[in-house]
Amino acid sequence: MTGGERSTASSALLWTVFSSTFLSLLYAESKNYFNLLPPGYSLKTVTVQAASDQNILEKVLGGQFEFGVCDPATVFEVSNHKNSPAQLCALVANATFWAVDRLHKVFDDYQEIGKYYDTIISYHKGTSSHAIAQRVAKESKSSGDELAVMIVNPLQEWTALKNNPKAIALTPDILKASRFDQTKEYSIQYSFTNSPEYYNTLLSCLTTRQDVAQNHTNFIELLVTSIQIATCLVLARNDDVLIFAKESWSEDESYVSAALDLALKDKSFPDSIEIKRAAWIQAAELAQSSRGATLDKQVAGLKFDNFVAPFSHLAGAAFTKISNEGIKRTIANRTSKRNACSRWLKTNTLDILLLTISILPANIYLYLF
Repeated sequence: MTGGERSTASSALLWTVFSSTFLSLLYAESKNYFNLLPPGYSLKTVTVQAASDQNILEKVLGGQFEFGVCDPATVFEVSNHKNSPAQLCALVANATFWAVDRLHKVFDDYQEIGKYYDTIISYHKGTSSHAIAQRVAKESKSSGDELAVMIVNPLQEWTALKNNPKAIALTPDILKASRFDQTKEYSIQYSFTNSPEYYNTLLSCLTTRQDVAQNHTNFIELLVTSIQIATCLVLARNDDVLIFAKESWSEDESYVSAALDLALKDKSFPDSIEIKRAAWIQAAELAQSSRGATLDKQVAGLKFDNFVAPFSHLAGAAFTKISNEGIKRTIANRTSKRNACSRWLKTNTLDILLLTISILPANIYLYLF
């Protein structure tokens, strides 16, 4: 698309790993982005398997997709590419992975994992899951414990765990983990959001190319606003969100409710989706550390200034608008389809003015075709 043309193409939102961890994005899509998107734009979701964050960024920068969701640290791998990335908003506030096992061991620190297990199951190299597993294995080795990293495709950690009784698996799929925990088939042993190293660490963000960000500012502003609205409703445990999740994943309401409660307790979702410099740099530092490298904070600051800072004001403005106006008025002020919105926005929701509430995970793209 060129900057001056009105797009009649559709954007497809493509995610990897677990769709249940992108609840706010998928819920926004189910509500047609609250009818906020400009005429000529539409979004839909498709599923892919076994893609890494780096794969996602490469496809976005290569023009196959217009947007993607990936680890913020992927931009450190960008070199000599004709297109530059633009990271627009945060989707996962903390390292939202849970350690699940069959041994029902109890421990308080992920550094103890090597004492009880011989294998840690993760996704492929280039994913946040693998970066965490590498760090755990490295720290276990320094303590004298050997911990092998087993790599599996998304959704396969449950099979691998079943076949390896002395293994522990990293999963962002809180819905399945919560169900298995309640049925006692597996146990949730540890949340990485509870560790100082991973708390307040940006795990994934919405990314595009700078030409798209510059040429379609109005579309991006309204897309980001719709994601912020959906995030607020997820954080508020809106009844319609729970109904959507139950119907989408065909899960019992008690499992959906328990999964959301755990995600909220572990502060998986950001209250504001604006990307903050400190959280972004911490994510980059952890990613580099998992590769055995030391982050050059001056270089990191320059990358943030080039790839994030010029665009982060859009998410910040969305948060401010919703905080000041409430959800209903934000939608009504930006669309003429007021009645279509009010049908799903229940009267008991009212105007959710944001307090200090906090959101759930994994990987995505968006493309125009």
